[in-house]
Amino acid sequence: MRAGEVLFALPLPLHVLRTSNVREGPGLDFTVLFTLAEGTPLVGYSYKDQWVRVKDGDGRVGWIFHMLVDRMDGRDGQ
Repeated sequence: MRAGEVLFALPLPLHVLRTSNVREGPGLDFTVLFTLAEGTPLVGYSYKDQWVRVKDGDGRVGWIFHMLVDRMDGRDGQ
């Protein structure tokens, strides 16, 4: 956990809205760890400021800007 990081009550199913970088920390100054394609499912675990800590299906963990993900709730068929 990072200072100021807030855990979600439960892991949150998410998907990527457009091709996006996942970084090693919550901010643009952190190194890009990997890039995800639009529609990639993720699980969100916490947030800090406007960044969400996520894990992808391969078990990779990092941070993504909140505007690049959305909830997977079945409304859009995903």
